[in-house]
Amino acid sequence: MSGQEKSFENALSELEQLISEVEGGTLPLEKMIERISQGAQLIRLCQNKLNAMNSQVELLFRDDGQKGEFQTFDPTTERSQSAVKTETNTTVSTESDQAELPF
Repeated sequence: MSGQEKSFENALSELEQLISEVEGGTLPLEKMIERISQGAQLIRLCQNKLNAMNSQVELLFRDDGQKGEFQTFDPTTERSQSAVKTETNTTVSTESDQAELPF
């Protein structure tokens, strides 16, 4: 990964390209393993970005239109912590679920 944070769209596009390279079957084994490792990093980046955006959307919907503002998710605030607590109560994921790769 570069020092500058990738956008979700850029990471997803790069992941799609890596998948195409691996599925092409023309890479030497060392390059294929390197691409799979890069793909795993991109998957984690995309998952983290989606989780953060999901938390922001949860906060927006919990506002019930009272303030009509979109707040950035900050895990140190009471409002953000309540959204995370509600999310973890409704969604149960295991460590093995997150370790699986789609390819």
